[in-house]
Parts: sequence; C-alpha cells; structure tokens
Amino acid sequence: MLDLPHVFVSRCPVILLYFIKIFPSMNNTLYHVLKYSPWPFIFSISSVILVVGLVSWIHCHTLGGYVSCVGLVLCVLTSFLWVRDFKRESLFLGWHSIVVKEGARKGYLLFFVFETIFFATFIWSYFYLGLNPSVWCGGEWPGYSIQLVDPMGIPFFNTLILLCSGASLSWAHNSVLVLNRKESLLGMVITVVLAVIFCICQMYEYRFSSITLSDSVFGSIYFSTLSLHGSHLWAAIVFLGVNIFRGYAYEFTSNYCLAFECCLIYYHIVDVIWLILFCFYYLWCC
Repeated sequence: MLDLPHVFVSRCPVILLYFIKIFPSMNNTLYHVLKYSPWPFIFSISSVILVVGLVSWIHCHTLGGYVSCVGLVLCVLTSFLWVRDFKRESLFLGWHSIVVKEGARKGYLLFFVFETIFFATFIWSYFYLGLNPSVWCGGEWPGYSIQLVDPMGIPFFNTLILLCSGASLSWAHNSVLVLNRKESLLGMVITVVLAVIFCICQMYEYRFSSITLSDSVFGSIYFSTLSLHGSHLWAAIVFLGVNIFRGYAYEFTSNYCLAFECCLIYYHIVDVIWLILFCFYYLWCC
C-alpha cells in the first residue's frame, strides 16, 4: 500500500521549489516584487555625466572628452551589472513567471515606441525646414554651396550591409527557436561583423564629407540624426555581443529567449530608421 505521508515528505523539496519559483516573494502573486536596486539611479547620473561631457567636448572645452569617457565607462559598467542582476533573477532564481515576462516584453515595446517618436522629431524638423526653407537657409534647401554626398556611393553600400545584417539576425533567431545553437551563434557573429563594417564606412563618410555640423540648419539636423542612428547601432552591437556570450553558455531555448527577441526587434527598428534616413536624407535631398 502506498504511504502518502512518506511520498509527500520525499517530494516536499520539489513542491517548495515550485512554489518559490511561482511566488518569489511569497506574497501570493505571479508578479516579481523588486528589491531595492542602485543601478537606475547610478545609470541616470552616468548618463548626465556623459551628456555634459559630450556637450563640453563639442564646444571645445579641455576636459569635455575626459568627462564624456568617464560617463561612457560608467554607463557601460552599470548596464553590465544591471543585466547581470536581471539574468540572475530570471535564469537562476526563477523569479520571472509568464506574467513577468509578458510585462517585460510590453516594457521593451514601449521603449521601442519612444525611440521611434524620438527619431520622428528629427525627421519632422528636416521636412519642416526642407519643404519651407527659411531665410537662415538662404531660401533654399539644403542651403547655398553645400555639396551633398553621393547616395549611390557609401550610403547605398551601407544600406545593403544593414539589410544583410538584419537578414542574418533573423536567421539566427529562427535557429534559436529550433534549438540550432551553432547556426544561431554564426548568424549573430555575422550580424555583428556587418554592423561594425557599417559603422566604419559611416565614419569614413563623415571624415571626408564636405558637410560640417556648422553648415546651416541642414548640417546640424544631418549630423545629429545620423550620429544618433550610429549610436543606437553601437548599442545594438553591444546588445548582440551580450547575447552571443549567453548563447555560447547555453542560456537560450525556444521558450527562454526574451532578451534575444528584444535585441532582434531593436535591431530591425534601427534598420527601418536607416532606410527612412537613406530615402530622405540622401535620395530626396539630391
């Protein structure tokens, strides 16, 4: 005859582990009640230091470059520690239930909407001034004596590179879903290499372009928008690098790949923004 008390006692650790994973704070809820974390405050301070340093560097202050480097190092270090805690809570402690993952996914989507609106403000300014040139532009757009970049040169080559990198990242995501670790890692590495090539070509274009930041309003909007896109692409490269290390450590499955899905969406948004910039900042302007 089956001894029910003995079975229950022998299975007690398993049952307790199940309830700890479902109710991490033991408060009868599927949500993860966050502990106090210093990383949001430290990241905010680091971002302010980075922005102040960049503005000082643009205005040719002596310490501006050093201050911006300090802010950048603090932002990268804080992001690493923040992601480490996030991965520990989800992967090792099991505190991220289905409800928590859905909330995190919606939070990322709201962040992507904010990024899209952020770029839309610059594009709207570009169209506002381009369709109705003011006297500060000499009554014409992009402005008098401004020699534009050939859109069929480096910009078109960069467009092809970025489209290929988006395709390789989608291939990597499909490989993760079918548990093909080798192809997923290969796809992510190819994406990082193509993205770095894009950034190098972009810096080469900036270096030898006749357009400068002080070339009327066009130069300001042109370099502000494209440099912001480049900074977002570098952030995507770092994001992909983290996912490469996590994939190498066997931390992704078909059901556990939220970080990689967010990276995929983020990279595709950067791709779409570049296509819009290529069509209007290069083709339409020429």
